[in-house]
Amino acid sequence: MEREGLFITSKVWIDNYGYEKCKNFVLKSMKKLKVDYLDLMLLHQPFIDYYGAYKALEDLNE
Repeated sequence: MEREGLFITSKVWIDNYGYEKCKNFVLKSMKKLKVDYLDLMLLHQPFIDYYGAYKALEDLNE
């Protein structure tokens, strides 16, 4: 199946919240999945530094 036929979703667990940890986690996840992008990345729970994690997701989206 070609990549265009897949909608890939993953999520960031709260242990990886915070700007740098979240950014590194997403890049590591993409490398493990062998993809150039993810269609949807979820933040698992709104606790700890979810603002930093959300900002990292915004920056990665650009």
